[in-house]
Amino acid sequence: MKTAQVIDFESGEVKEAMVGVRAKTAANVSAGWWDRRKDVDGVSRSVRGGRRRILAGESELACYHAMSRTVGGEVFFDDVEKEALKTLIWKLARFCRVRVLTYSVMGNHFHVLVEVSDKAKLAEEFAGPEGEQRLLTHVKCLYSATAVRSLEAELQRMREQGRAEDAAAVVESVIARMGDLSRYMKEVKERFTRWYNKRHGRRGTLWMDRFKSVMVENGEALRAMAQYIDLNAVRAELVDDPAEYRWCGWAEALSGSRRAKRGICRVMDCALDSWENGRVDARENYARALEVILRGEELEVVAKGEQSVTTSPTRDRKRMSVGSLLLKRVRYFTDGAVIGSKAFVERVFEANREKFPEGRKHASRPWRDPSDSGKRAEFGIHTLKDLRVDVYQE
Repeated sequence: MKTAQVIDFESGEVKEAMVGVRAKTAANVSAGWWDRRKDVDGVSRSVRGGRRRILAGESELACYHAMSRTVGGEVFFDDVEKEALKTLIWKLARFCRVRVLTYSVMGNHFHVLVEVSDKAKLAEEFAGPEGEQRLLTHVKCLYSATAVRSLEAELQRMREQGRAEDAAAVVESVIARMGDLSRYMKEVKERFTRWYNKRHGRRGTLWMDRFKSVMVENGEALRAMAQYIDLNAVRAELVDDPAEYRWCGWAEALSGSRRAKRGICRVMDCALDSWENGRVDARENYARALEVILRGEELEVVAKGEQSVTTSPTRDRKRMSVGSLLLKRVRYFTDGAVIGSKAFVERVFEANREKFPEGRKHASRPWRDPSDSGKRAEFGIHTLKDLRVDVYQE
């Protein structure tokens, strides 16, 4: 039986190492912390720079799987560093107004499945004088009381000097850091890099340039993605059961964490506080699905009258469950751009049409059959990117 390494996370040594991660940020407000435009390597860049990602509509909740790896995959984290990164994943999620559904922190990379807040609702929430006060209260979850008071004083000075537009721009720049997957990942990676570099007396970048992201539809695709993330340590042969791996959402939920429980409930599409004994028992159903995958049971199901997968509504046919693949490395989960039903993928494609060549004919493609890469499989899940090489890896 493989088990994760045991470490005393209540020891003085660990607590001292984690101080910089858990402390509120005492920002130099006069330097404009609300609109930082430098990465940790000191190179100035626009916060909006880079290739545009596939995004949902402006007034739409969306779920994303994001993954980032250390440079060359050569930097490996010890247990304290995994704990620090986990802490920042949750801490920045609160500030950036994204909901963590599950995650997995590994030795040289991490995965996080998040639901990103509605931009339009955020703008409404923080609009006007009362909204600005709500915003100042909100940023206290990340910044020190002194830093927030300094920001408030700076806004007041701007308005007294007749610079109302500048004050509005500052408020907008703070709000812009919320409800945005790229900004969230940037915040997590930058802050962890500063802490890690200080701990090791090193300089320079820690992560590969970009993180990968895949938009995921609610329902079957979202549940499969969550299970795939939670099973990372099993695929890496660190443990036999994800419940034994401290740095994943499922294990944290089983330990009693309310925030992690709510994430699993969201994945299972049930009330956020119905972890157990609800109309839909999120804990039992998620545990049963993982158990079936770990036992390697046959996961084919019979699809009756599904016109979406057969031209004959009266004919029965077998459709393999995606669950049968979750102990493999599946590139659709990291490189597929968008996964979900055919209708979902096509809708996202149309919303992002300008990002693709005009001559593209097919918006979505069914996943390839793992037994024959030349064929299409009836998994019930489609992808935006038609992957061809090393789609499934042991």
